[in-house]
Amino acid sequence: MLGVLFGKTRAKRASGPVAGADTSGPAVTLPATMADVTPHWLQAALKEHPEFHGKTISAVSATSVGEGIGQMSALARLVLTYERSKGPRSIVVKLHPPFEAMRAVGIRYEMYAREAAFYQSLAAQSGAPTPNIFFCGWDPASQRSVTVMQDMTRWHWPDQLTGATLREASLCVGAIAKVSARQWGSDFAQYPWLPDTRAPVLQNMISDYRQCVPLTLDRLKDYVSPEAKNACERIAQSIDWLLDELAKPPLVLTHFDSRLENFVFESKGSSRLAMIDWQLVARLRPGWDLAYLAGSSLTDKDRRKFLPRLRRQYLSGLRAAGVRGYGPDKFDIDFRLNTMGVTVIPIIGGAAFDMENKRSVELFGSILKRSLGSVLDNKSVELLPP
Repeated sequence: MLGVLFGKTRAKRASGPVAGADTSGPAVTLPATMADVTPHWLQAALKEHPEFHGKTISAVSATSVGEGIGQMSALARLVLTYERSKGPRSIVVKLHPPFEAMRAVGIRYEMYAREAAFYQSLAAQSGAPTPNIFFCGWDPASQRSVTVMQDMTRWHWPDQLTGATLREASLCVGAIAKVSARQWGSDFAQYPWLPDTRAPVLQNMISDYRQCVPLTLDRLKDYVSPEAKNACERIAQSIDWLLDELAKPPLVLTHFDSRLENFVFESKGSSRLAMIDWQLVARLRPGWDLAYLAGSSLTDKDRRKFLPRLRRQYLSGLRAAGVRGYGPDKFDIDFRLNTMGVTVIPIIGGAAFDMENKRSVELFGSILKRSLGSVLDNKSVELLPP
């Protein structure tokens, strides 16, 4: 989840197997819990990475991070001690989550396999400021995942619940537009692990969405107005149609989970950022990432105020990067379709998260409220078949 490359620096190739290409599992046994991330394990996993080559890790000291933020993963910051050498003072390790219901969602949607494959085969040419990964692996046999990354815990992490400022949102949209433009209408055949919404793994969303709607709306009833509830139920009726529409070209590389806390800034006032957590990366119609950012990470008031400017910025970014023949009218349709599509995240995730975690309740509740508010504001349900 952490780590960053900026500017003209390119992402370093991650270690471990490429999901979708090698199903034999990683060369080292992946840890079951953070207690298994020992100096011995780190030494075996990191020995081929240039920053650790020839270095001996003698001790680690771990502190949990990201409580209530890393919903689909367990996160810890590790301070490292070396024998007679120097290396990165600290790293962050990301494992599959201890909460079994959320882990089951991650496995069902191939999230851990997709993130490993992205970092190993596509990150460098994605156009995104992606994390610097020291090791990334997924083992289908044990259903364990691990990513070892540069420590960025001292960087600025905007608060999802407070919402993005206009400056933060604009910087995020700038990064999103570059990714969309770089992969505009690309032939993704060489990445069989990268799904569109017609792929079987994402077709799971049809039954899951319909089954989760009543449960999530009940669990988070304090966040949902009667109008929003009706809109959500209408989307559920036509979710198969919607996913089919979102798979029609042009398709672009899509982060998918582009909420505010998946953007990290070098400092509070910095323009440098990293896009993190690529577990849901997919290929979709343009505008998904903007629709989700606006529908999850801006307060209702700020979304209504900032969205026209952010939409213009996204289109300007596409044009500046050479995209032609895609104007406001086409984008308006795509954006409205995507505002409905992005509700799959709070609806499906909202049925599985730990209700004992107060921040998780607030997080999923606010994202559900805001995303359905965006659906209503943009009159998106009018696009659904009768």
